[in-house]
Amino acid sequence: MISKQAGTYLKTPPRSDKDWLGPAIGVSLAAVSAPALGFGAWELGMVALANPATTTTIAMGLGEAAGVTGAIRYGPINPGPLSRDVANTFRSASYTARTLESNTTLYRVISDKGNPAGSFWTSIKPQGPLQSVIDSALDQNWGNAATRVITADVPAGTRIYEGAAAAQRGLVGGGNQIYIPKVDPKWIRDE
Repeated sequence: MISKQAGTYLKTPPRSDKDWLGPAIGVSLAAVSAPALGFGAWELGMVALANPATTTTIAMGLGEAAGVTGAIRYGPINPGPLSRDVANTFRSASYTARTLESNTTLYRVISDKGNPAGSFWTSIKPQGPLQSVIDSALDQNWGNAATRVITADVPAGTRIYEGAAAAQRGLVGGGNQIYIPKVDPKWIRDE
């Protein structure tokens, strides 16, 4: 089966005899990729290939169709390089690893005395403290009052890990979350 999606033809690989969990994984893959690539991605996900190697192949194909090269989707079936603690900060412990192709502006919301060079960022400019607390599930018990916006100019070639923020202690999350293991303080500028 071949689909024309995002200007690229994607060929769905044949089912493997090592596939397991069948449709559940296909539906999950489709649900994750459909919003980013349009409803045609649903067809790809419905192939339901749960073999981790095949899932990675499909995820890379989806990333390339969206114009992102070298993107790899990780999750519970295909664990990635991040520690379990960090992976669990993403909804369903699912995230995409990719290398920035161009300089990118990212945002971080912290308290007045917070760490500007922390690892958690977003690509969406915050509209206020309440939105940041909800979208990023910023638990106030951790001491982040979300009173200060930090901007970073992250250079092309930087490896990032991106996904939806996981819920935490009644906060829904779901906003864009980017994890960068080591942030260079030279990238940072205050808003």
